Amino acid sequence: MRKKITEDIMKSKFTGLILAVVLLFGSVGLVGCRPGGSSTVDEYTPNLDVDYEITETLKVGITADAREKELIEGLIEGFNEIFPNVTIQPEVIQGTNYTSALSSYYQADLKNPGTMPDILWMSSAESFPLIEEKLFLNLDPYINAELERDSEFLDAFYPEMWKLGQQNFDGAQYLIPRSADRVVTHINKGIFKAANVDMSKVKNGWTWQDFLDTCETIRKYFDENGMTGQYVIDAYINWEAVMYPIFLSNGCSVFDENNQLVVNSEEGRAALNMMNELVEKRYVAPLNSSAQANYEGGQGAMMFHSAPASKFYNLLGEDYDLVTFPLIGDQPKIGTGVPGYCIYNKTQKRDLAWQFLKYMVSEDGQNAFAKAGATNPPIRKDMADPKTNLWGQGVNGEYKDLNMEAYTYKVEYNQPTDFFLGFAPKKQTELIGNLSDLVTNYLARPGMGLEAALARFDEEIKATINKR
Repeated sequence: MRKKITEDIMKSKFTGLILAVVLLFGSVGLVGCRPGGSSTVDEYTPNLDVDYEITETLKVGITADAREKELIEGLIEGFNEIFPNVTIQPEVIQGTNYTSALSSYYQADLKNPGTMPDILWMSSAESFPLIEEKLFLNLDPYINAELERDSEFLDAFYPEMWKLGQQNFDGAQYLIPRSADRVVTHINKGIFKAANVDMSKVKNGWTWQDFLDTCETIRKYFDENGMTGQYVIDAYINWEAVMYPIFLSNGCSVFDENNQLVVNSEEGRAALNMMNELVEKRYVAPLNSSAQANYEGGQGAMMFHSAPASKFYNLLGEDYDLVTFPLIGDQPKIGTGVPGYCIYNKTQKRDLAWQFLKYMVSEDGQNAFAKAGATNPPIRKDMADPKTNLWGQGVNGEYKDLNMEAYTYKVEYNQPTDFFLGFAPKKQTELIGNLSDLVTNYLARPGMGLEAALARFDEEIKATINKR
């Protein structure tokens, strides 16, 4: 059994001996083996031949989301078939803000080593300042060592998603993605049916106009049935994974190639007005309101989000389905990102931690996630088809009738939030916040109007840029 599971994890001892000698005398010489890799790496010698019988404990830091603990626990059984004497301990990072809490843990660990877990959950969207803070281990030496053994090691993964775990999306690898997340449109088929929605429009690749037509049909149904205060969709319109693709699809990149603001332009205004129309027509609640469509409570008809289909299937049952984010214009974009795991830079167990991350992205590891309820597409290209893979079918076939292809339709449209890349990593969060505030200010009711919202945005984002 172990031989089958470890086939793609360990190669021959002879190859390992040769590699160990190479690494001993020139680990830095491996830099550059990984396409697009960093020009410098942390100086350490990776050991890919960890003893299967090692007795050790690995702590894995996770968010307070119970689902993440379930996913990690789903990996443990399979990993323990390879390393039976290793104990994996999920540990919730305590604090109201995960990334701030990690920084606090880091400072505590400097004074009291062992405070920080060996492996840490992270997302591509939140990784920038923490990579800059040197919390995470540069994983290029491990990746280069794997490539020395198997030149096709990276070929299994979506390159455009794998790079989201890299510094500035094109440097050294710090985060190993566990899935390829994407914003989709979650729908409530019960409401669609009651509103007599034209379902021929609700399909992968539907357009923004198709979406608006659907919203209008549902708005009319709500109004005619005494639900005038009920909103159609929880759009999360001021979330970067939604708003930024809308800006880009309208031809506005936020900053141009010279890092000059271009939001106050015909294209930027078109994007803002497109979002504002959703509030004007009462499809979306005003962004300064506590009201919502309450999709998760079964009252709203739709939701834009990257959360897994399994979550909403469990809430809505047979009324649940999904479809792609509506396409805008001739160059449509769909918000994407990756959650995954990093290795703490000061852990003494990095070789074993690497084995855990490597198992996570193996076919067995990705299927273990699926058995634990993961329904986001795996990071592996060879597991992309939801019709033939566990993540798209469910352990008992419960997802087989869902439109899981919404996650994988036209992956070339996938777009991470990257408009901040021309600035210092420590400014990333604030720059995204500035853009989100612009959308919020304009889509509030009463709002400050487009001109006033743009003026405030210009003032605030320039203050962020000029801040030392």
